[in-house]
Amino acid sequence: MQRLPFCATPLLTVHSHHSASNLMQPYIHAKETARRLGADWRDHLAVHEFIDVAKHACPDLRHRAVLHSHDLGAELAARAFHQLAEARDIALMHIRQDLRCTPGVAEWMTHCDTDKLPRYKPSSVVGPAVIEQAANHLQLEDHSPLQDLWSMLTLPSRAAPAFGDAANCLTMNGIGPVIARMVFGPPRPVPRRGGGDVVLDFGWACEGMIVASARHVPALTRILDCFDGKEPR
Repeated sequence: MQRLPFCATPLLTVHSHHSASNLMQPYIHAKETARRLGADWRDHLAVHEFIDVAKHACPDLRHRAVLHSHDLGAELAARAFHQLAEARDIALMHIRQDLRCTPGVAEWMTHCDTDKLPRYKPSSVVGPAVIEQAANHLQLEDHSPLQDLWSMLTLPSRAAPAFGDAANCLTMNGIGPVIARMVFGPPRPVPRRGGGDVVLDFGWACEGMIVASARHVPALTRILDCFDGKEPR
C-alpha cells in the first residue's frame, strides 16, 4: 500500500504492485495515444476519461477493476465512442499504459472474494422480467433499447462465464448508471406504444435494473472492498 506523493494525509491510498509514479491523468494518456496515432490529443481525451470514470467513485487504484479490461472497458469504449474508429485501440493503449497488460474481466475477478459480494439474482430470470416491466411502464413500442442496456449490464458475466452473475458486480453498482449514460447518451425520445414519443433515460432505467437484480444499488466501494487490491500481471 502506497500513499500518493501529493497527499498530506493518509486518506487517499493506492493498492497496487506498481509505483505511484506510474499514475497518469487522462490528458497525459491522451497526449501519448495521440502521439502514437498521429492525432490531436483532444480527440482522444473523452475515451481516456471514460476508462477512468470509476476513479470518481473510488479514488484509489482499485477503480481499475471496473473498466481496465479488454472485454469490458475497451468494448464499452468502442460502443460509447462509435463515431471514433480508433476508440477501442485508444482504450487498450490506456489500459496497457497503466497495467503493462490488457487483462480480461476473468483475470480481475480472480482477485475478488465473491462470497463477500451482494447477492445478485440470476440474470437469466431477472432480465426478461425487468425489460418487460420497464417497457410496459414507459409504454415503449420497441424493447430493443432496454435489451441493449441489459446486455451492457450483464456483459461482465458473458466475458467471464466461470464467475457467473457475480462478475456483473463490476457494472451493477453505483457507477453503472454513469457508464450507461456515457454509452447510450442523455435521455432521448423514443416511440411510444400507440403513437407519439416518450423520453427514455438510460441512467434511470439502469438504476431500476440494478435494484431488480441486487434489491438496491450497491456503492462501488462496497464492491471493490471485496477485491484484494492486486492487479493482473
